[in-house]
Amino acid sequence: MSKTKRTYACSECGADFARWQGQCNSCQSWNTITEFTQTVGKVSVAVKSSLKTAGGYGGSSNTTAINPSQIKAAEFERFITGIGEFDRLMGGGVTIGSATLISGSPGSGKTTLLTLLTSIISEKAIILYATGEENDNQWKTRQDRVAAYYKDLNVFVITTDSLDTILEEATRIGAKFIIFDSIQALLVSTVDGSRGSVSQVKECGSEITRYSKMNNVTSFIVGQVTKDNTMAGPKVLEHTIDTHIHLEKSEHSNLRTLRALKNRFGNEDTVGLFKMEGAGMVPIEDPSAEFRSTSATRTSGCSTTCLRTSNRNMLVEIQSLVVESQSEKLQRVCIGVNFNRVQLIAAILRKHCSQNFYADIFISVVGGLKISEQDTSCDLAIAAALVSSNEDKVISDKTCFIGELTLSGEVKSVPNGESRVEEAIRHGFNKIYIGQQLFNQITKKSVKEKLVPIANIKGLMDEFK
Repeated sequence: MSKTKRTYACSECGADFARWQGQCNSCQSWNTITEFTQTVGKVSVAVKSSLKTAGGYGGSSNTTAINPSQIKAAEFERFITGIGEFDRLMGGGVTIGSATLISGSPGSGKTTLLTLLTSIISEKAIILYATGEENDNQWKTRQDRVAAYYKDLNVFVITTDSLDTILEEATRIGAKFIIFDSIQALLVSTVDGSRGSVSQVKECGSEITRYSKMNNVTSFIVGQVTKDNTMAGPKVLEHTIDTHIHLEKSEHSNLRTLRALKNRFGNEDTVGLFKMEGAGMVPIEDPSAEFRSTSATRTSGCSTTCLRTSNRNMLVEIQSLVVESQSEKLQRVCIGVNFNRVQLIAAILRKHCSQNFYADIFISVVGGLKISEQDTSCDLAIAAALVSSNEDKVISDKTCFIGELTLSGEVKSVPNGESRVEEAIRHGFNKIYIGQQLFNQITKKSVKEKLVPIANIKGLMDEFK
């Protein structure tokens, strides 16, 4: 006979407590510990739908300690989706038997991406799409719009909020892939609580991961986010799953950035770039072409730099417009670059290069890309764009600028500077301004011939003589 057990958990980090208290000992958050009732002795949903016995999140248990030599190593089988950006982010394809959490703000494209995956997966395996937020007609309308072609006999749709029912149906039809949309809309019978509560999200995540491991079924879990664009629900949910990817939406364009926040089967330092179009999400195979102007006529105020986003380098064009102000209050409009950084660079140019910026400044990044506030590698390119517009002199489209500026006007080296330089040369750039320190680190003679080392920002002015 099953009994109920009253427990307490922190909504921020998922830590368990025997009784309620005001502050969480793990994450130090206040008033985040909530009560929930758990049914003790009741068979787990994952176990009920499997022939195996429970073994934690990993789906198996070993009560006897063994040596590493006694463990048989196995290669993880992967499913190649054919979406290059997605496969690379996942570490070379989706690992069979894994549980992947996909989070993102409303309208970012989580469901659109999974709808496309449904069509691709249906060609080779049975997939179950479980939605607790839509009805059948809504799902069918979106599927026909995003990916109209799919193998009908391999696609199953279930519209329910009961995780018990979903896993039972998955076992009945022999599904090899399951999409849960979303975990905040699901309920599991082993714990009490409303949809989206700490207890329900925590238990549903554990049951889905356990079921995936025990039955070698690959699961995709949609997760909602809070107002500050972080994953909603207890932090323990991220610990139970294998992979957590987050989809970011650009405010000023149709750009979508997919980041791996956790990946047990690949590199976390990876991003995937997509464009949201009418027919769905389209991967950006060549980011360097996407974030540069395609105009045949070169104008003043344009400069190019090489950014490093996670583990990939890409060339980005920065455009600046410096014009005489029509009012007493000067305008500073920055799109894709940090406002304070632009103000700082303008001040450095005034001090060390005698550039007068008593004017309106408009500056943006081509393609809608947003440069991180912590990324200072584009300082030299921003400075070049500002001077180019202010002096009304055009910079060659084969010139690149890579470097950080200090308040003293020094041009410093940047992380992974050599790989950035090589990326620029690979795209045909033959004049690359870098710091003296980075120039001294590079040993390849063929590369050095195309570099212009400058120790101070004053050296940049040679480009405009």
